[in-house]
Amino acid sequence: MRSSRVHIRTALVSGFFLLATISAFADDALYYSCRSCHEADGSGNEAVGAPAIAGMNAKYIATQMRKFRDGIRGASIDDLPGRQMNLIASLISDDAEIDAIADFVAAMGASLRPRTINIDIQSGADLFAPCAACHGDRGAGNEALAAPAIAELDDWYIRSQLQQFRDGSRGSHPDDHTGAQMKAAVAGLSDENILVLSAYTAALHQE
Repeated sequence: MRSSRVHIRTALVSGFFLLATISAFADDALYYSCRSCHEADGSGNEAVGAPAIAGMNAKYIATQMRKFRDGIRGASIDDLPGRQMNLIASLISDDAEIDAIADFVAAMGASLRPRTINIDIQSGADLFAPCAACHGDRGAGNEALAAPAIAELDDWYIRSQLQQFRDGSRGSHPDDHTGAQMKAAVAGLSDENILVLSAYTAALHQE
């Protein structure tokens, strides 16, 4: 009898690991179309405007993918990477698949992002102060406010998104409520402000 219980327990454990392996392969297959831009490890590619996404909050990733799919984000002719995402996400009609991709990406190991903007960021603290109300004083984000962690993003990507919010190529869709908040928040920033703020924000994660 004891031997039977051991065999049953072993079979259950083996079955669990088999299902987990199958699930991992399935999620990796769903992520396949993301690899060409975001890389297999989610480290991103600046040359094609694809940010590092490894380790990002799953809920935020899923929300943004749905925005791309539904044309709420990435519809502007001035946002080429966004339009590419819009096209790819439009092929994923199943919300469960979006959630699976988001969970797969969130489970990836994130790494420190190399700095590409090397300037004096001393004035960045004052520029960042209004951002802290939603994103936290260290840029770690606030899920309750749907504010993502931004200190972990590439500095070049922060810069591009701030410019897009300011110039209206992101956050202008009537259904993009959080985008509209960002659009209003950065409306008065100059190019120099955005450069300093981007470098300062990315540096928060490295400190």
